This record gives sequence, C-alpha cells and structure tokens, in this order.
Amino acid sequence: AAPLGPAAAAAPVATRRRRPMPSSNPLMEAVTAQGGAPSRRGRYGFTRESADSRDTSSRRPAAAEAEEEIVVEVDRFELARVEDLPSEADELLVGVDMPNLPSELFTKQVPVDERTCKHTFAFSQTVDMRVGSKPRLELFDALESPQQDDSALLFTVSWVDLQAPKGTPPQPLGSCELNLEEILDKRRADVLSEGLPVYADGDKNKRKQLGTLHVTVRAIAALRA
Repeated sequence: AAPLGPAAAAAPVATRRRRPMPSSNPLMEAVTAQGGAPSRRGRYGFTRESADSRDTSSRRPAAAEAEEEIVVEVDRFELARVEDLPSEADELLVGVDMPNLPSELFTKQVPVDERTCKHTFAFSQTVDMRVGSKPRLELFDALESPQQDDSALLFTVSWVDLQAPKGTPPQPLGSCELNLEEILDKRRADVLSEGLPVYADGDKNKRKQLGTLHVTVRAIAALRA
C-alpha cells in the first residue's frame, strides 16, 4: 500500500480514546526500530525476538511481506441521513486508532456530499509487523491483555467547520471498531471491504445508525506469523 501524504487536519476530540490526542496532526507512520527482547511465545504465537535471528531465505517474497505488515484501508463513509450532520459541517475525515501506534492516523478531509451522502477517502496505511519491530511487540502485548478492548481497531468519523476559528479541532460524529483478537480467533480471515455501522459515541444501545464505514484490514498473515 502507498504511504500517506501530508496531514490534512487537526485530531478529532473523540470520547473513546485509549491515548491522549496529540496537539498537532502528523500522519504518524509505524515505528520500525528493532527491539532486543528475548524470544518467547504467548498464547497467540507472537515471537518476541530480534529480526536478525529469523531465516527468511526459503520464504516466498509475497508471503513473507504479508507476514511482516498489517494494511488498514478506509474506502468510504456513507451517511444515512444528511440531517444527522450539524449545519456547520463542511467536510468529513476519519481517524484510525490502533493499539500499537504512537498516535492516531487520519484520512484526508472530503467535502460533505448532501446529494449522494457518499464520501470517498481512499486511505491506506501499512503498519510494520516485522519480528522485533516496536509495533509488533506492542500489538503482542495488546493481544495478551485480559481486556479485549486493548486490541480494538477504532475508526472515528469527524466533521470539520471551515468557518470555525483557526485551531478548532474536528468534532466526532460517530465511531465503529474491529477487534484484532476477534479477527484472529473467530473470523480467521482478513476483513475485505466490509461495511461497519457507525453510531454516536454516546449511543451505547446503538439505537440510531449514523452511517456505514467501508474498511479493509489485511492482518491475518501477520497475526499468525
């Protein structure tokens, strides 16, 4: 997948975050620093060892590449009713929060389409999952956590008021999530162009669906490696 371009907006102030929101909006790429932790396997088979200790000479390049990365794509958001958007909303964007990244990732901002209610982001991000990399070690820890929410992949749809004072952050409209532990244990397959229902963060009973976010997560090969 192609790397991200420059940042498009400030971080949305979501209500269900695992980490504090950064003051600026860099589109963070996965950290690739090599770790030196001893080799061991947890209940999901993750190996905490140096990348240099692996023998990859007999692997097929495509298979090895799939085992060394997680790819997250945000295709489009289909708004259920334009009336659900505040009148001040001029543009939309999506934040992607993974348990093994230092900060949230963001798509580009796209204008609100009141006619079709469809908003295409064409976002793709590759996360380094090589053995010994920091994101792999942190995801290992998240999957081993007794709290399933720790391995959640959270998508937050936010709106932007272009007339707001400079520095005003995007406002969250709603969110949806996928759980990497569930992908590994139950689905046992990549998530391909799946439509996830988006609900307001305060709608705990999920009574009113605000729209559908179409995403792809290619992770199963890396999770099993």
